[in-house]
Amino acid sequence: MLSGCEASRSSINGYDHHSYGMFKPGSLIKQRDDITRFKSFAFVNAWKKACSSSGAVNLLVPEGKTYFLKSIRLNGPCKSILTVQIFGTLSASQKRSDYKDITKWITFDGLNSLSVDGGATGTVNGNGETWWQNSCKRNEAKGGSGTASNIIFQNIQMNNVKNPIIIDQDYCDKSKCTEQKSAVQVKNVVYRNISGTSASDIAITLNCSKNYPCQEIVLDKVNIKGGKGSCSNADVMDKGIVFPQCKST
Repeated sequence: MLSGCEASRSSINGYDHHSYGMFKPGSLIKQRDDITRFKSFAFVNAWKKACSSSGAVNLLVPEGKTYFLKSIRLNGPCKSILTVQIFGTLSASQKRSDYKDITKWITFDGLNSLSVDGGATGTVNGNGETWWQNSCKRNEAKGGSGTASNIIFQNIQMNNVKNPIIIDQDYCDKSKCTEQKSAVQVKNVVYRNISGTSASDIAITLNCSKNYPCQEIVLDKVNIKGGKGSCSNADVMDKGIVFPQCKST
């Protein structure tokens, strides 16, 4: 993670609606649709500026600010070593027409060495309740291919969260499932300085494929209360105090 690097800073503040002078104080609710549009425009333009810069760059969402975003795509490759600092709030548009693909909200594509830092105040609000009324077709596909590797989750506070730590390569929603012959290879994943409480009975789930077991999973100073660990077909290494324990079967 590169959160300590800061040679220059690109702030969304430089592109927000106040700079355009389009909205008067107190008009937030009435103008929400327009604000969503211009906040999305601001975010994408700030991203382009940060991405095209050289060296280490921070893209800042300031504390105390809320940015309503429609579906956006943030493309690489970038010249810079980029850190997205979400110290304020990113809130998803609740209009279905703002999504060409309703399964995607904020997409990062074609990037290497991207870090996301939420600090102590950052919030990403997908406004999920808007979509709960829309039924989803059951996805019965199993398996997959490819690799997910060199991933770090760190400095996260969990407050009554369902499935705080979970890797599930072997998902099955039937009473009997055949053993999958393919899976995404998960390797070198670090969970560091993760604490808080679990809303589910299982706080740590590493449900990995027998044919493609998870490799080099590191639990480093993990303390999640209210649930137990359930791990299978996973190469797990503990560092420091880890609770609950999750010994692979």
